[in-house]
Amino acid sequence: MESHQTKKIAQLSKGYKQRVGLAQALLHDPEVLILDEPTSGLDPNQIIEIRELIKNVSKEKTVIFSTHIMQEVEELCKKVVVINKGQIVADSLLIDLKNKSQTHSILWAEFEQDLPQELILLMKELGNIHLETAKTIRIETQDMEADRKKILSLSDQYKLSLSQLKVQKNSLEEVFKQLTFPMWAIYKKEINSFIYSLVAYLTVSVFLVITGLFLWVLPDHNVMEYGYAELGMLFQIAPYLLLFLIPAITMRLYSEEFQSGTIEWLFSKPIPTHQIVFGKYLASVSLMVLSVLPVWVYYFSIYQMGSPKGNIDTAGFVGSFIGLIFLGSVFCAIGSFSSSLSQNPIVSFIVAISFCYVFFTGLSYMGTLSNESIFQKIASLSLEEHYQAMGRGVLDSRDLVYFLIVIICFNASTWYVLETKKWN
Repeated sequence: MESHQTKKIAQLSKGYKQRVGLAQALLHDPEVLILDEPTSGLDPNQIIEIRELIKNVSKEKTVIFSTHIMQEVEELCKKVVVINKGQIVADSLLIDLKNKSQTHSILWAEFEQDLPQELILLMKELGNIHLETAKTIRIETQDMEADRKKILSLSDQYKLSLSQLKVQKNSLEEVFKQLTFPMWAIYKKEINSFIYSLVAYLTVSVFLVITGLFLWVLPDHNVMEYGYAELGMLFQIAPYLLLFLIPAITMRLYSEEFQSGTIEWLFSKPIPTHQIVFGKYLASVSLMVLSVLPVWVYYFSIYQMGSPKGNIDTAGFVGSFIGLIFLGSVFCAIGSFSSSLSQNPIVSFIVAISFCYVFFTGLSYMGTLSNESIFQKIASLSLEEHYQAMGRGVLDSRDLVYFLIVIICFNASTWYVLETKKWN
């Protein structure tokens, strides 16, 4: 800074202003040095100099500095405090923070030979092992020692030479995102668990295969024999398919967390329970939407085959599709609630199917028992009645509000169950 000593501070660049401020703070030799973004505006060489200066000062004094640059934290800090919206969400040693803020580690194994096809098929069945290249696999592990032994066992069994075995842990940026936006981290975790398991692929496949059989193959049901350019059959059978498939998706949302003990980890973190609930719920809804999106292929096929071309009730299809999305979203909320009730995924699956059936068909059946007003009012609360109303191509705000209220009620019930278990 000596070459700029005759200049006014207002004439200095941002980087030099930073250096003047740091010099001013150091001038009276304080016991505690408080810095705010000390490397902001500096070039790479100046950043290195400032880092070295802070390291030297920290040997004899306490240095506290705030920053949003996680690389600076990793370079300089021993202890970290993370503040989100005025609340302290983490206060620990840097190494402890990185270790505690992850539910699993990533284990990479690289072999000298290409992996045999038999081993690749076996890895797909194991679920948490994923093929990255012809010679490299990735394992999402919660039991590092057990999975190391698994890798060594596979290497020995298939006469493979292991060239590298390394552990990849969360970066500090990932930790920061988990702490300051936990709902997104939970959503991402659930989506990854779906993608890397057979559940997602089986769900989409079963839905498309069965609807395809009814629409194009089975006699007395397929469009070609029916002769009319409409997809009413699709939206008649789709709710009953989702009634079974969505509980299969959601049954592990909380049950597996309870079984493995990872729910204790979630409860021990400063993560609001409602963010846990909505993170998991939105992940299940995303997979449900992914499952039903391909029905648009059927729409465009019928559109092209119509006589004349385009002779299809588009409004009815769009209304039915939106109704199916809302119905599936309700089933996801019911499945999420059911999963929070039990540690056993099979029990959660059965409970979810029961709830879905009662709210979809059971309540509407009440209307057939008697013409009395009380029975008709109960029937009007069924999911089936509001779903069919949307299928007529008219989106009534009352139907939308009804679906949203049911979704909110079941998610609120999930929140209540988790809160009760947290305090117990």
